[in-house]
Amino acid sequence: MSNWKNEVIKDKDSKWSGGDLGLTPSYYIGSIFKYQASHIIEDFGLSYNIGSVCSYILRAGRKTSKAMSNIDKQIDDYTKAIAHIDMEIKRLERVKGYEAKDVIR
Repeated sequence: MSNWKNEVIKDKDSKWSGGDLGLTPSYYIGSIFKYQASHIIEDFGLSYNIGSVCSYILRAGRKTSKAMSNIDKQIDDYTKAIAHIDMEIKRLERVKGYEAKDVIR
């Protein structure tokens, strides 16, 4: 496995950069330490929903869209992050409900 902390972006001006799994959009790569969002999510063992929250927050203000203004795209990313937090809370409440049923039996 590569040492992802030391991965070098081949073309810093390109929208896409090399990563472990192929090409990674530059808006998912930090500007100082070059950490990739996917590596951080994997390293912390985050669930799908919380990993998505991190991705949306990390890319907010960095990903652009021809269909919306930069501020609208940023709001869109934060809105998606909130939706995934809500989905994770609901998932945890379901898990809690199942565990409570097991305790009662």
